[in-house]
This record gives sequence, structure tokens and C-alpha cells, in this order.
Amino acid sequence: MEHSSITRAVLVFLGFILLAQVVFTVLAFAFPDLTIPSFVNLLVVLFSAMAAGRSFADAHGVLPTGGQKTAFAAFATVGTVGLNLGFVAGLLVYYGAPVTVQTMTFALTGGNMDLAEMPGALLAGVAIGLLIGFALAHTGLGSGAKRALKARGLA
Repeated sequence: MEHSSITRAVLVFLGFILLAQVVFTVLAFAFPDLTIPSFVNLLVVLFSAMAAGRSFADAHGVLPTGGQKTAFAAFATVGTVGLNLGFVAGLLVYYGAPVTVQTMTFALTGGNMDLAEMPGALLAGVAIGLLIGFALAHTGLGSGAKRALKARGLA
């Protein structure tokens, strides 16, 4: 399997994820009382993967293979978790808070101190995020590519 064929799709995906992070951060600063439901993040991952699928279809003119979807989902999932953890760490540094497992867990659980003090809570949250993100990225890439090819009359 050729990984270079999915590189563009992964970059498109991560670009949309980063854009969403910036938009959500600006909204949080502009409207401190605004609560964004967690399902919105799932939609961001799905729609970003669909945009990546469209990019893949435009570049290659075919649907991604199962192996390409799996490789994309793996890279996209690890990249998303990395971006999210880096983004949260950056916000903690910005606010002068120490970057520790407890502060990261506290931030990622929406300020739930009970979860932040539980050993392994961050790891469990990351593992669940990996599974859900992988499934959404895998499905979204294929769906986005299929829709793009249908729109062009190729599928």
C-alpha cells in the first residue's frame, strides 16, 4: 500500500481539525459562558474526514481501498489526538498552569476534578477517543470520496 496516496488527505483532514480548534478557541474567548456539546467534536472529525475523502477522490479519481482508509484513519486519529493534546497543553501554558497529567485530565474532562484525580483517566479518555476517531475517520474518508465521485458521475 502506498502511503503517499493518502498524504494529501491526511493534511486536508488535519487542516480542518486545526481550523476547528482555532474557531472553538476564539468562540470560547469571545463567549466564556458558551458551552459546546461534545458531539460537535465528533461532527468535526466526520466532516473533516469527508473533506479529506473528497480531496482523495479529486486527486486520484477512484475510491480509496480498504487499506488506504485504514492507513488514513490511523494517521488522522494519531494526528488529531496529538493536535488536541498539544492544543490543551498550549492553553495551560498560556494561563500559567503546569502541564501535568492531572491538569491535562482536568482540562480534557471539562473541569471534572473527580476524573482528574483518578489514575488512568487521561489514558482511558485518549483510548476511547482513538477508537471513536478511528471509526469516524475511516467511514468519513470513504463517504466523502464516494460523494465526490458520484457528483462527477464516476461512481
